Amino acid sequence: MRKLLLSTLALSAILALPIAAQAQTAPVATGGDFLDPLRTTLSLSGGTLGFGPELGFRYGDLPFGVRLSYNTFDLEHSFRERGTQFNGRVQTSTFGGTLDAYPFRTGFRLSAGFRAGDTDVRVNSRPAATLRIGDTTYAAADIGEVNGRASYNKFAPYVGLGYTTTVLNDRLSLSIDAGAVYVGKADVELRATGPLALVAARDIERERRDIEGRFGDYRFFPVVQLTVGYRF
Repeated sequence: MRKLLLSTLALSAILALPIAAQAQTAPVATGGDFLDPLRTTLSLSGGTLGFGPELGFRYGDLPFGVRLSYNTFDLEHSFRERGTQFNGRVQTSTFGGTLDAYPFRTGFRLSAGFRAGDTDVRVNSRPAATLRIGDTTYAAADIGEVNGRASYNKFAPYVGLGYTTTVLNDRLSLSIDAGAVYVGKADVELRATGPLALVAARDIERERRDIEGRFGDYRFFPVVQLTVGYRF
């Protein structure tokens, strides 16, 4: 009886050894992806929105991410309209927030967010001889300098899609985004500084409405941005 008991205890100890070893080496359950580390990406972005920094967050392997960005843009351009030389300038300074969804858990993403800030378009001209405003032609000395301005909504929703990939052991990220921002209807101002500016007020207002109507066809601003980032 004693020998049988000792044999049974010895067999039990031998069988328990692999189980104990597995218990010591097996990973402790951590709740899956929800406790994976937060991945942060610091990037530089450039494109139709302008240039600036971007900060992105993605939690583990969850199919969602958040990006915050700031972009600024300043462009000067000269053009001729009805034989008169105009000087134009476009300035933007916007902050944006974007929520990204990765439906296939790859680099492809669908994005929705907003841009908030100022988008300002200004033009000015000092006619050399004559300037036609509305249906009337005025002498340059009577009109003086003509100044115009177009501004847009300070808050604009954004929708788009994009793709990101990584190189150098997943440290360097390369991304492209394409979409559109709804900037709304332009608010156009137009005025002249010459001695006959008050006389020409009706023609100036008619011209202002005509310009505002033409701007009204462009309520969506195309977005194409390229981004290079470092992942922490």
